[in-house]
Formats: sequence, C-alpha cells, structure tokens
Amino acid sequence: MFAERISKNHIYETMERLFDEDHDKLVDDVENDIDELHLPKMYKKTPDGERYSDLIIEEVETLAGDAIRTYVRDRIAEAPEVTKEGVSLLPHFVRNRRNDDGTSLKQRGLTRTWSIRSNSDVNTDRLLGTGLAFADYYRSNAYSYSTYRIPGYALDILDELERHPTQFKVPVSHPDTETVAKLKQSEAFDVFLSWMDGMTKRIPKHGETEEIQEFLSDYDLMIDQFEDMRKQLIENNMLVLEYSPHRSSTGSRSSLPAQWKYRTCLAPSDFVTVS
Repeated sequence: MFAERISKNHIYETMERLFDEDHDKLVDDVENDIDELHLPKMYKKTPDGERYSDLIIEEVETLAGDAIRTYVRDRIAEAPEVTKEGVSLLPHFVRNRRNDDGTSLKQRGLTRTWSIRSNSDVNTDRLLGTGLAFADYYRSNAYSYSTYRIPGYALDILDELERHPTQFKVPVSHPDTETVAKLKQSEAFDVFLSWMDGMTKRIPKHGETEEIQEFLSDYDLMIDQFEDMRKQLIENNMLVLEYSPHRSSTGSRSSLPAQWKYRTCLAPSDFVTVS
C-alpha cells in the first residue's frame, strides 16, 4: 500500500478491515523500514528508469503473490452475502479501465449502484475486508474525492470471479439472457433507452430527478416506474451509475458540477428493444 502511494491513515483503515483488528504498529514499522532504506519518493525513478513503487510491488508479487491471492479468495468466499453482492459489482466498474498495475474507482458511484441494488444503505468499506480494494483519497487543485485503489492482483481475481463465480460463492455478474429479453419487451425499458440516448448518459447530481421528470412529461410513464426500471437494470447487471465529482475552476479550466454517469454493461447490439 505504501508503494501504491496511499496515505498512512488510509493504510491504517484498510489493514484494520482486512485483518479484523488494529495493525497500526505494523504499519508504522513498515514505514520506518522504508525510511531507513532512504528510498526516494515512490513515484521517483531509478537510474534505469523504473519507478521505485513498481520495483517494490514486483518484489512483493514474487515473494508473496500466491499467498496474497489465496488469502483474498478465502476472504471473498467467507464474506457476508451483502459484501459478495458488492464484489459482484466490481467487474463492471473496472472493466476496460485496467492495466497490469491496477486501477481505481470513485467511491460514490459504487455506493449508489450497490444501494439501489440492495434497496438499502450500504457500507462500501466492506470491500476493504476482502483485500480487493485499498481506501484512498484523491486531492488536487481541481478535484477531491474518496476513491478505492484496485491493485493488480485484485484485477486478476476479479477476472477469475467473472469466469468462475460459483467457486467464490458470489452472485453471477453476467446478465441473464432470458431476463434481459423480458425486460426489453417492457414499455418502461423503451422509455429508459430513449432517455439514455446511447450507452452512457451524464446528468447533474443536483437536479437529477427534476431533469428526468421533465423528460418523462412527454411519455406515459411516472418517475417511480422509471426508477423501478433503473433498479431492475442494475439488479440484472445491465447498468451501473458512475460518479464524476465537482471540478473547481483552476488555471484555464472552468468549474464543472458533480455528475452521475449512467453506463450500460451490455454490448450496443444487446441493448436494443425487441421488435
């Protein structure tokens, strides 16, 4: 986690979730070991052009990669059902956004998607206890938001999970063909698709409901029917809601309001109505 350049406070948080007890002293000891090695900042490069962070991650992978993966697989299999539900959503958020070093996702999008799916408030920090994510916070002149860092080994496990969900005792994350066909025959689906006007739809976080209601005024569909269709699409792995945080004005870039991004999880050819 130090090599991932995560703040120590967030490392404390992730470690406690991951091992079900306080490990602050261990984190402090690791930090002291790094200091004693007189390593430059993690993002700095060696004379050979390699980042120090990459070298540390490679060494950890060599020495403990198999053990880490086994531990994480076991944590997923033993997790409560509500946590497994969140785990099954992760592949939709990281697909096509990954590289060998890992990726990250904004916490609010996952939180809202998961809450709609479970019809209750959820604590996305449950994912920290599986080892699939590290808590983090991004801050710059333009942005500040909570994020989860998904390391490379976790992406490998998510790939395994999509191929063999039953081995992890996790709900299948692929849309069910029969259910998809049934939903596509619904009038509410047609209206929702018209509103999306493509595979993604951005809408301001503040005023979202009002904008949807204005669109629905041209259709014989109520807002609760629209929201029910949204819930069904999320429940059936056809839709996720991502989050774009507020951007402050900085330099030549103007400010932008926070937005929700509706994104389908199907191929364009699958996300069309049945004639």
